[in-house]
Amino acid sequence: YGILIGEFCDGSSELEQSMDYIFENSGVPACVSSGNEGAYPYHGVAEIPAGELVEIPVSVGVGMHGTYMMRINLRWQDEFEPFTFALEDPEGNQVELSHTGTDGVPMGDDAMVMSFGIATSERGTSVLSGRIRNPESSWQNPVTLLSGQYKLFVLNEAAEDRSLDVIMASMFTGDSVNLPDHYSPLGTITWPSTGDTVFSAGASVHNEGAVDDLDHAATLAGYSRPGPRVDGERAP
Repeated sequence: YGILIGEFCDGSSELEQSMDYIFENSGVPACVSSGNEGAYPYHGVAEIPAGELVEIPVSVGVGMHGTYMMRINLRWQDEFEPFTFALEDPEGNQVELSHTGTDGVPMGDDAMVMSFGIATSERGTSVLSGRIRNPESSWQNPVTLLSGQYKLFVLNEAAEDRSLDVIMASMFTGDSVNLPDHYSPLGTITWPSTGDTVFSAGASVHNEGAVDDLDHAATLAGYSRPGPRVDGERAP
């Protein structure tokens, strides 16, 4: 169903533009499934009021296997200066997420926070990615992060309200990082169904209860969405 982490999702990538080129020169369209991971609790959209600091609670380690590494993907589309982000662990230790990238900053004794910095597409979509892991953890000997309530702080210094697409996801176990319910489901759709000329194919549910509580209004499946893209545009 496509991906959201690490992609701009605004039609600017080489793959999206290659599919646009093929359609424009051959008349042959591409058709891509339109997912959004909206059925999963690690993805949501937050509205950040002008001039305010918003606290987004993030429950970590709620699955049976805990969380060994957490991925961070924060995406927005506007002309203002970047948001300011900070993360706090259950013990109150805080780390600011660098706009330019860091190799690893300790957050207490049980976590190392890495920021890959902000990347901005030619269409003005910005993404800040990073990850958090236990400094004692390795691929051969994984060690879980401290479980409990983390907090993502987002400061909007602009004079207008802004939207922020948020993903805080476990690297391995999808049910071990949760955002509050009111941040999802949402409308953003996954790359590469976000190409300008790509036909985005949604999924429907025909038999009631087929996917339990993931069913939404009408027949739209919980893991599928009608859009729009993060920049507000709609694919065909």
